[in-house]
Amino acid sequence: MRKKVILYLAPLLLSLLCSAKPKRSIEGFEEWLGVYIKNQKVGFSFTSLKKYPDYYKVKNRMKMRLGVMGTSQELLTTLEGKLYPDLSLKDFYFDLVSREHRFRVYGLHRGKDIHLKIETGGKTTEQDIKVGDKVYLPVVLGVLITKEGLKPGKRYRLNIFDPTILSSAIAEVVVDGKEEIEIGGKTYKATKVHSTLLGMTSTTWLDSIGATLKETSPPGIVMVRQSPEEALAEESTQVYLDIISLFSIKPDIEIDNPRECGYLKLRLLNIDTTLLDLEDNTQHILSLHPLTLEIKSAELGPFSLTLPIKRERRFLRPSLYIQSDDPEIKRKAKEIIGDTKGATEAAEKLLDWVYRNIEKRATASVPSAVDVLKTREGDCNEHSILYAALCRAVGIPAKIVVGLVYLNDAFYYHAWNKVYLGEWIPVDPTFGEFPADATHIKLKEGELEEQAKVLKVVGNLKIKIAEYR
Repeated sequence: MRKKVILYLAPLLLSLLCSAKPKRSIEGFEEWLGVYIKNQKVGFSFTSLKKYPDYYKVKNRMKMRLGVMGTSQELLTTLEGKLYPDLSLKDFYFDLVSREHRFRVYGLHRGKDIHLKIETGGKTTEQDIKVGDKVYLPVVLGVLITKEGLKPGKRYRLNIFDPTILSSAIAEVVVDGKEEIEIGGKTYKATKVHSTLLGMTSTTWLDSIGATLKETSPPGIVMVRQSPEEALAEESTQVYLDIISLFSIKPDIEIDNPRECGYLKLRLLNIDTTLLDLEDNTQHILSLHPLTLEIKSAELGPFSLTLPIKRERRFLRPSLYIQSDDPEIKRKAKEIIGDTKGATEAAEKLLDWVYRNIEKRATASVPSAVDVLKTREGDCNEHSILYAALCRAVGIPAKIVVGLVYLNDAFYYHAWNKVYLGEWIPVDPTFGEFPADATHIKLKEGELEEQAKVLKVVGNLKIKIAEYR
């Protein structure tokens, strides 16, 4: 059992086509799973666990092919880990490849920290992150709880480290009970388990040793056991699932001239607000039942802060993906603003540069500021992460925001920024908006760990427009 995120995938291993059925033994196992979204096959997953005298080795390979804004994109991931006899993490290697983008991480768990070595954009950085004494990879959750016993009603709290977001979080696992499940015309006796991680709940059907028979995860991802040949086989159709359009939300009425919208009042239906960030200085909750929001485009006002800004210091620091201390990021930021001292003017110059110089291209990868500066391409995630790094590099506090934005006739999942200029101002480097229009619905603030919490609403949300102007 594992937490599945759309961008979690891996390389094709044709050399493993040696058997028609998954191998099973108490020493470990191999499993092949077909990956589906909305009943359309998009890829496969292969996992193996092997026991050695003093440790375990786990491997996971995934491959997915998706349509993203009219283009077909293939994503490959590799995860390899060495585990202690109790299946807790000792060290790991994670690699994600998408077109010319590559994100590679090496990690070593020592004490309460994981020491990370991250390679992206042709550069290597190192950092320690706190995770606790014991931490587990998502791919071994099923085996772990099977070793502990699968009594119906039994609950577990496990510290899980996800290599895709380089962070740990507590998974709440509940054993539902025994259930027969049919896969490919065969009936299996399974144990049904529910796991909640970062606010998202997955349901998994496990066999007797903890390998996966079937798993359903937000937002509408289904994985089922298959033979290697079935898992590796691609669908005959060349029409790939467009993941962006699939999860767009069409409201009850259309918004005319959305980029000029300064006020929006709307209702959000079928939404769990737990762990979301819905209230701030430009977005207010008017009622909870039903959830009604009022959004106003920010007023820039007579701000007079000069660089560097001394407030909101937390949002001036570099991070794993916002490498504002990188020499190239700092050089480019200073080059863009020149001799500008006013914070508002500098923030607008940086936004205009990102808007004009980063090619608008759908990119299924782990966004990294140094990588975006090198490739000069990306979607809203790449625009927002580079803009945040450039702002922080010259002393402007900056955040990343994720949520929804209105485009054409629907709301689409989107990322943009907030910059602190005396108060927090929403801005959008993808659209070149300073400040952002009122059709930006904020759901969460933060980097990948926080952004992942938005996935729980994907595929379920409905929107009704009450008023706009």
